[in-house]
Amino acid sequence: MIVLAAALILALAVSAAGALFAEGSAAVLFDAAGPLTQYGLPLVGTVVDTAMLLVLGGCVLAAWILPAAAPVGPQRTRILQIVAGAAVVWTLGDIAHLLLSYSLATGQSLGSGRFGSDLPVYLASDLGRWLIVGILLAAAASVTALTGTSRSTAVITGALAALALFGKAMTGHASGGSDHETATSSLLFHLAAVAVWVGPLLLLQLIRVDDAALRARIIRRFSAVALIAWTVLALSGVWALWVRITSVNDLVAVPYGQLATGKILLLLVLGAAGWGQRRLIAQRADGFIALARLEAVLMMLAVGLGAAMSSSPPPAPEAEVVPGPAGLLTGFPLPPNPQWGILTELRPDVFAIFTAGILIAVWLWADLPHRRTLVTAMVLFALIQSSSIAVYGKVLFSAHLIQHLVLLAAVGLPLSRLLPSAWIARITGRRRWVLTAAPLAIMVLWYHWPAALWAALDTHTAHLAMVLSAVVAGVIWGAVSRAWAPSVLILPALFAAWGFALTISDRVLAPSWFGATGRTWLADALADQRSAALALVTGAALIAIVQVLQRRTRPRAKIDRA
Repeated sequence: MIVLAAALILALAVSAAGALFAEGSAAVLFDAAGPLTQYGLPLVGTVVDTAMLLVLGGCVLAAWILPAAAPVGPQRTRILQIVAGAAVVWTLGDIAHLLLSYSLATGQSLGSGRFGSDLPVYLASDLGRWLIVGILLAAAASVTALTGTSRSTAVITGALAALALFGKAMTGHASGGSDHETATSSLLFHLAAVAVWVGPLLLLQLIRVDDAALRARIIRRFSAVALIAWTVLALSGVWALWVRITSVNDLVAVPYGQLATGKILLLLVLGAAGWGQRRLIAQRADGFIALARLEAVLMMLAVGLGAAMSSSPPPAPEAEVVPGPAGLLTGFPLPPNPQWGILTELRPDVFAIFTAGILIAVWLWADLPHRRTLVTAMVLFALIQSSSIAVYGKVLFSAHLIQHLVLLAAVGLPLSRLLPSAWIARITGRRRWVLTAAPLAIMVLWYHWPAALWAALDTHTAHLAMVLSAVVAGVIWGAVSRAWAPSVLILPALFAAWGFALTISDRVLAPSWFGATGRTWLADALADQRSAALALVTGAALIAIVQVLQRRTRPRAKIDRA
């Protein structure tokens, strides 16, 4: 406990000194906001980050790292008690961070008579809304954590904490010259990796496990999780840093880059310590504690540097507005005619790539069933989201609809095989009609509710929700098809009917988007929408044929119970 307290104090000192060192062009704003904001922002940021690590990391430790069948009830109770306290600190810290951020943004000191005069305007901005969402989710996590000490409580609290972490990523470092989606996605996975690694490491030193065999088992499970987290942390950190600097020279030439260099060196040292940790575990579990304390100190130093960086401007200039109608709408230039660019226009999707990589690593580490299915689906997920079809999906309705139909068929349908047989068996009676209609209802809701479609096109959060909804629709489709034979034809028929309705409709969906991108090729938005409808009918027919052939080549009993 003394070591951890000293590490936290050291992190607070580093964050304050680092922010002062790297304030750069923000010095004028800090002078106007006053010293309390100048030093308070990095200090509060460090406290919030530490609390966040304990909450999310503690939930991972309590729900997944501690063996389910092992006698670890007292340890799980102790962990969740700490998680509950940390969640309260996180909530209060987020409130303080909101006030300090407002002070910095408006140049009003906390003691000023004008302070708060235009707070409603600030809260109505994108940054303000995400800060409020983060506070509400952190508060919900604290309330949930106080309700019990079971694994279910840990899972629910962890889910709420993960959502709050997503909100924090939306308010993170300025994206510099990069697009917003890449910056926020890389920061999201960076923060998650830190939490999953650092949180359990800190908490493992606050619980006592007398059984040597059980202690060794817990440490081995944590070590495997830490290896995955370190890899994600390194890759996402490099990716996030690269879009915030102008050249490699910034790593040594400007204060922001120098702080980043310090984090990189700490990460390398921590990687070496983790490698040594795994070697020690092979010999004796007791050697873990001494090395873990060193890791905890180094990690808290890294947290302090990260808080200093978040309060400092990156050297990369703010992204310039891309000229042209497509640039104003999407933030990217209009791609060339699909006739020439359909195979060459690629844009890596950070969210899809990291999601696929993490799920594959976790699935293989846990030695779960259907490994080939999971790996194939996740590879396809990353490829589809980074392919030209996703690039053209931002400016062309047909590509947008085909992209989500492909996600449904190529990712969602295979993933349905991962559902337990007991779940599939429950899809009987009246519920099967509801679930049969669910895939179409999900897609129609997104495309025919103007506000939802516009949000999915205009905001990163809604875009991710729509992508994941298409995958979920495919999972439901596959589950219903396995449980109820007639749905193999009913589901495609429903989608074909939707396609036919689009074919005869004269109403353009999202005309102020798809009809305003400045395309000189495929410029008729209604004609493009009708060609998408034809693709929808064709795709539904192909899915029906494949599923019918699959049922004919497998024993009936095996299908119904699979």
